[in-house]
Amino acid sequence: MKILGVFFITFCIWCCSKDTCMVLQKADQFMETYPDSALCLLETIDTRQLTSKENAWYALLYTQALDKNHKVIPNDSLIRIAVDYYSHHREVQKLAEAKYYWGCYYMDEGQKEEAIKVFLDAEKIALSVEANNLLGLIYNRIAILQENQFRIKQAQKSFSNSVYYFHKAKNLKNENIALLGKGNIFRYTKQYDSCIYYLDKALWMAQEGNDTSLLALGHNLKGYIYMYTGDIRLAKQEALASLCLLQEKSSSDYYILLGDIYLKENKLDSAEYYIKKCLDNVLQEKIKPGVYVRLQKINEKKGNFYQALAFAKKVSALTDSMYRDFKRKSVWEFEQKYRYEQLQREAALLKAKEAWLWVIVISLGSLIIIIVALYQYIVDKRKRELITYRLRLMTFEHKLTAQKCNLLLLNERDQKLKEIVQRRIEITKKIIVATTLNGRQEVDYKKILTDLLAVEKWEEFCEGINILYDGFVEELKINYPMLTDTDLKLCCLTCAGFTTKEIASFMQVMDCTINNRRCEIMKKIENSRKLKFKDFIKEVANKCSLRM
Repeated sequence: MKILGVFFITFCIWCCSKDTCMVLQKADQFMETYPDSALCLLETIDTRQLTSKENAWYALLYTQALDKNHKVIPNDSLIRIAVDYYSHHREVQKLAEAKYYWGCYYMDEGQKEEAIKVFLDAEKIALSVEANNLLGLIYNRIAILQENQFRIKQAQKSFSNSVYYFHKAKNLKNENIALLGKGNIFRYTKQYDSCIYYLDKALWMAQEGNDTSLLALGHNLKGYIYMYTGDIRLAKQEALASLCLLQEKSSSDYYILLGDIYLKENKLDSAEYYIKKCLDNVLQEKIKPGVYVRLQKINEKKGNFYQALAFAKKVSALTDSMYRDFKRKSVWEFEQKYRYEQLQREAALLKAKEAWLWVIVISLGSLIIIIVALYQYIVDKRKRELITYRLRLMTFEHKLTAQKCNLLLLNERDQKLKEIVQRRIEITKKIIVATTLNGRQEVDYKKILTDLLAVEKWEEFCEGINILYDGFVEELKINYPMLTDTDLKLCCLTCAGFTTKEIASFMQVMDCTINNRRCEIMKKIENSRKLKFKDFIKEVANKCSLRM
């Protein structure tokens, strides 16, 4: 059979050597049924002559062949070629497969968190294209990782998903393997009835498919379950059944189970025979310490203390060696994690600096906008005030011109009346100078107002205000006789447009005194509408102007 297999592979190589693409197609066809043949085909390809598409496909198939032949994937540089290519060219099915085998590499390297992360990425992509068989493989790997991390409930769910998708893909062999995993996981929660149920179901499927390797594995797992429950007779029966099925092909796990059973029954010679036979078939170095521990126990029970001590030393040496490797690997993983976290921190710091820079720029921009707006508001306000004062000045000048016309109309006989009008004109001019913007800038208006507000000139000041504001003082005296001269002065100055601070300065009192007097005035006039003092003055002035 081996000669025929070699001949078949050689014939395929010869047929496909003319076309690399055909070789890759043949390897893809052999992958499930003859993975060793697929690997041999792939090893004949000269990768230097491949196109980028063929190189990506070769990287995927070669990694897949290594995994299916249970060979160690040396590094992830090859599978990364496939991942990068299929990511850019949006070949979703192959991208999902490439991500899956990338996760397998991380899993073999012991990088569990990275493996789960990549498997979850592959799961999302596979769900989008309904790749049922691939989803079954992904969930099966995730379940094994979760089992190693003792996340039992999540592992049970992942095994259930694996069974479901393998069943949907009609892949009975992989469904059988997933069922064995699902049955075995219940031993952690001591749900032994569930273990037996799913293992029996898997055994029935293996028997229907006539798969001796899966039948042997199922019997072996059932033997361990019976060992946990203390049923040694059934455990021995299952162990012997598995060995009978495999005959000479039995691996170390099958011999360990039978050796443990004989050790429990205190049949030390039989136990020693099967445990030593296990050493000849052991494939994984990590199993050896457990085997030596069992041999140490057997020799202790036999009284061979020197032999037991020799096995104890072997256990210690192997454990130290494995621990050093584990420690070295742990240090490397820690360094990788530390570097990654350092890069993450640096990236976060850079992002924070960028964010702060944007905040500063936006703040400065906002501040500039606010300053410009405020400046524009002040300029506009000044312009409005200037226009208001100019209009007031024009009105006052018009009224002054009218007084001058009246003066010209008087004849010489009315000399006394002429003096009175002349005096009014002078007072009016002083008030105009004191109450307009230009006058305030050019003349010492405080001195003028102090002179006008003197007791002996009060009547003349009232007359001037009456002229400029259309009988404002007379209106107040008629309608509000309860107001005193001080109250009238405050009303006149407010009407003329002076501020509280200016009025306080003219009247030689504090600002709060002016405000208190305004409140008292509003109380005197019985302010039922609750008007403010300035609104009240404005209302009286408007009434006077309308009447005129």
